[in-house]
Amino acid sequence: MNLLLLPGEKIAETKTCLLSGEQFYVTDRDMMLYDQMSPVFGGKKYTIPTPTLAPITRMQRRMAFRNERYLYEKKSCLTGKTIVTMYHPDDDRKVCEPKLWYGDSWSPYDYGRRVDLDQLILPQIGALWHDVPMMALYHTDNVENCDYTNWF
Repeated sequence: MNLLLLPGEKIAETKTCLLSGEQFYVTDRDMMLYDQMSPVFGGKKYTIPTPTLAPITRMQRRMAFRNERYLYEKKSCLTGKTIVTMYHPDDDRKVCEPKLWYGDSWSPYDYGRRVDLDQLILPQIGALWHDVPMMALYHTDNVENCDYTNWF
């Protein structure tokens, strides 16, 4: 466990990460931040709880959506061709070739929708995320003979 405290900072809580079992600290400055970020609705403050996961575990969770190392075959939603993609075949998101994604053969405006304020926002964002085509591999539109590269 690394303990890096800023001058004048004090440990407010010692916690154990629910996933890794590693001990970590919540400082008085962390507590001040959580208090400042806590929302107020109708005059009532809803306190943000302290984390249950260690900082490194929280960072790993935030970055887990990104795949740089594994490539798969999947059908393009625009052409129906089998293409190489970073998205697993079981992932139901639509993918297309980078050249087509950058091109004019489709319009992102076709996927626009109204936000329903009577419904939760995250499921609406999730539905949009799964409907709009994703670029099968991330690289610029001017690569040459690099069909199997990703994130360069």
